[in-house]
Amino acid sequence: MAKDKGWVKIYRQIWESAIWQVDEPFDRRSAWIDLVLMANHEDKEKVISVSDTQKIRRGQVHCSTKFLANRWNWSKGKVLRYLALLKSADMITTQRYNGRTLITLIKYSDFQS
Repeated sequence: MAKDKGWVKIYRQIWESAIWQVDEPFDRRSAWIDLVLMANHEDKEKVISVSDTQKIRRGQVHCSTKFLANRWNWSKGKVLRYLALLKSADMITTQRYNGRTLITLIKYSDFQS
């Protein structure tokens, strides 16, 4: 397999394809691509609760680990271990906020400039 430099665009519409909607657990690579696809492509205000909003920046995903577990068909523990792996590889940072996790993809702009 060639290790060429460069990038490819992946449209979020891939979520609608039959191969993406198969009811089977994600592998780590698919989960990473899913995080890249879920990340904000621009800064946005998000309603967190009835009385609170938060600015979710470009390259960030705000969701619960339970949401990711359901989405990827993984246990919550597996999600937590995977996020810890990404953190140890300096691919993401995480912050807990209001019962959810704010995931920042460290090199998002490198993937989506």
